[in-house]
This record gives sequence, structure tokens and C-alpha cells, in this order.
Amino acid sequence: FLSPLIERIEVGWPSKLLEAGVVLVDLPGVGIAQDAYRDVTSSYVRDKARAVIVTVDRAGPTESTVDLLRTSGYWERLVGASDDPTSDACGMLIAVTKVDDVTQTAWEKAVASLDPGSPKPKKREVIAQLVEEFKPRRRAQISEQLGRIGESSNAAVNAAREQARASILESLEIHPVSAPEFKKILRDDEDDRAFLTEIEQTGVPQLQRSLKSLAETERSTRDQLFRQMAER
Repeated sequence: FLSPLIERIEVGWPSKLLEAGVVLVDLPGVGIAQDAYRDVTSSYVRDKARAVIVTVDRAGPTESTVDLLRTSGYWERLVGASDDPTSDACGMLIAVTKVDDVTQTAWEKAVASLDPGSPKPKKREVIAQLVEEFKPRRRAQISEQLGRIGESSNAAVNAAREQARASILESLEIHPVSAPEFKKILRDDEDDRAFLTEIEQTGVPQLQRSLKSLAETERSTRDQLFRQMAER
């Protein structure tokens, strides 16, 4: 209820991930009424972000997702750097949520279709299979959605857009995650056990490592540039 009064909040937390130099920014949406909110989001994505995390559910990236990439300034930023993508690199990660819900549904269907006497599949086996299926499917979806961004009569613009699409797909990372199972494993409550047995199976540590790697690469690149400038 205080949100209309708050423009910016900074929160610190003793986290190994953040110690690597990661700064997580939860941006307001661009489809709401207040112009200030749209300006904050588009300004940060266009000028400051080094990576964008797009959160999707079981349906995957939709047309509205790609529209958000356009209206936030992300797409224009990549098009502008198409002649040298490394000059203004800004990767994209897709976090696929509600994987546990899909797992529950798939597991129930598998159990219902079992022959009498057949062993029930383990939920952790079902989620492992779904995770491997999610990745190429979501990549194909984002590729299809990016391909729908309108063509131009200008050949140079079309070439820049094609290079922007290629840059997104080349660096695109897809991380199916199960936050509820992650929390259950950490809590280790005997009355509310996780069906996953290892924290790696939740997909959260992989996402953390990816963000940490991005931060370390960014820091290393900046240090190298500073040294080159000092030497000159």
C-alpha cells in the first residue's frame, strides 16, 4: 500500500551471490499508467543493465513478452550495437517458473496410465525430463517471437535487426527453476518434505552461478579497460 510513495528502495543482504558483484534490480512494468515508472524501467534497461532476466511460466515467452522487450528499450539497444555486439553486451536469461506445478500434473497423468503392478515414476525423474524438454522448447518460442518483429524497407535496418536476434539467441540462457522445492529443501521440515532430494535439482543454484559468472566477467572486462586506459 506504500508503493505510490516509494520511488526507489535499496536492500542489502549477506549473500555469496551478491558478494560477486551482482546487483539485482526489480524494475516496474512498462505497461502501467504512471509515466515515471515507464521511464525508470526503459532508462535502466537501455543504459545500465548488463543482463535482463525474463520470468515466464509454463506457457513460455509470449507475444506480450517480446513486446515488453521492445517497449523497455532492450531491443533497440541491441539493434544499435549490431555492428559490434561486444561493445554494449546485454545478455538475456529466461527463468521458467512453476515447473513443480507442471511436474505434479505430468506425474499424476503418468501414474493414472500405469499398467497394474508397474512401479510408479519418481517425481524427481519427471521434473528432470521436463527440464530438458523445456530448454529447446523455450528457445524455439523466443526465436519465433523475435522473428515476428516487423520488417523494414531499409536493408541496413533489417540487417541490424537480424544481428540483434542472433545476439539474443547466441547468449540466451534458459533456467527452469522450482522456488517452492528450493525453499522446502532449505527448511528441511519433516512435515513438509520436498520431492526433490538435492538442491541442484531445483535449478536455482545453476541460475545463481550464471549470474555470478556474468558479474565476474563484467568486472574483469572493466578492470582490463581501466588498465589499458592507464597505460595509454
